[in-house]
Amino acid sequence: MNITCKINNEYIFDLLSWDGSIFRGDPSLILETSDLITVSEILKDLKVIEIFYDEQQVATYTQYNTYEGIEYLSNIFDDQRGKFVNVLKVRLGEKNLAEKVEELDKVVNKIIDIDSMTAEEYKKYLTDEFGARGQKEIFEGIDIELTDGTVARFTYNFEDQLNLLSALYTVMLVQDLTTLIPYHSHHDPCKLYLAADIVKIYMGLQANSIQKQTRVNMLNNWIRSLNNKEEMLEIKYDSELPQSYQEQY
Repeated sequence: MNITCKINNEYIFDLLSWDGSIFRGDPSLILETSDLITVSEILKDLKVIEIFYDEQQVATYTQYNTYEGIEYLSNIFDDQRGKFVNVLKVRLGEKNLAEKVEELDKVVNKIIDIDSMTAEEYKKYLTDEFGARGQKEIFEGIDIELTDGTVARFTYNFEDQLNLLSALYTVMLVQDLTTLIPYHSHHDPCKLYLAADIVKIYMGLQANSIQKQTRVNMLNNWIRSLNNKEEMLEIKYDSELPQSYQEQY
């Protein structure tokens, strides 16, 4: 399946990936191009973005009229085409910014009245909260001991995951764990790491991600199995899972 976006009913770019639910929280496009000048000029007068799976249109956005930033990423592996590509990660900006800030302030500062929630409303609130906390812990990453004995912190947000996969594919290509591979975690300067350390970083972060995701899934499945709000109120993020869920976890 080929994923593309059409900008202003004229300019078409291949997308490295697309997830509508992620885009709502992080309005970014990963365009398979390295033509920074052309892309920046197009986005200065942004009117409409259309997303296509092959010939099928799956999304249209008209609330963005500019971009907030463009980041160049090199040698990113494209699973759709089976090759490494250079991409531009574009974060879009919305119009009526003052109104958006005001709306966001209302959402952030509103008082959540748990007592007035129905059982179904509280169930959704709780599962959303647990999901957000699990994702936050995954993004924060973990400390990893490298082969030289030093310990460093590595984050694992969406950008980190792309960069780390790119480094890992380089390791697979060179097939030599003593090769030095450039990599940087989020906001950290780029450094050279042994290929063995790239593997170690990936395995550690991925294992932590799977562990967090699995626990959140088990917690949410437990919550969804309940209909009594009083029982749900007893469940916390760090609550011990019932035996039946521990066996799956």
